[in-house]
Amino acid sequence: MYKPAVIDPRRLTIFLAVVDEGGFSRASDELGISQPAVSQAVGELEAGLGTTLFFRIGRKVRLTPAGEALVLPARQVQRDL
Repeated sequence: MYKPAVIDPRRLTIFLAVVDEGGFSRASDELGISQPAVSQAVGELEAGLGTTLFFRIGRKVRLTPAGEALVLPARQVQRDL
């Protein structure tokens, strides 16, 4: 049975901060939250969507195709809210 993902706008904000800042640590600095909290939120978003959003390469991150596909809709959700 299909179960739609529930996407928390806060997690989308954190996802976009990682995208915009180029990493989890920089995103945590920008948002004023801990790096583990950023990692956890992105992990929960990935689990809810059932896909990986970032390739994690050491301290660097790169969007997966799924992550790239999420950026514009996530920005639209932010604008709409």
